[in-house]
Amino acid sequence: KEEERLEEEERLEEEERLDEEERLEEEERLEEEERLDEKEILEEKERLEEEERLDEEERLEEVERLEEEERLEEEERLDEK
Repeated sequence: KEEERLEEEERLEEEERLDEEERLEEEERLEEEERLDEKEILEEKERLEEEERLDEEERLEEVERLEEEERLEEEERLDEK
């Protein structure tokens, strides 16, 4: 009887240890998933910021091109006079 009780106690302790191990593994998995989500969010934010910066750069270049074009047209008009 005592032996059975000890075996049952050992079995329960092992079960408990395994449950704790599984819980820890799940916790680690969730933390890793969260880190990956944060990393993806940051990467997407950086990508959007870069895209925005490039769009702004293109707009500035277009404004400069138009201003140069206007300047040249004005010079032509003055030359014609």
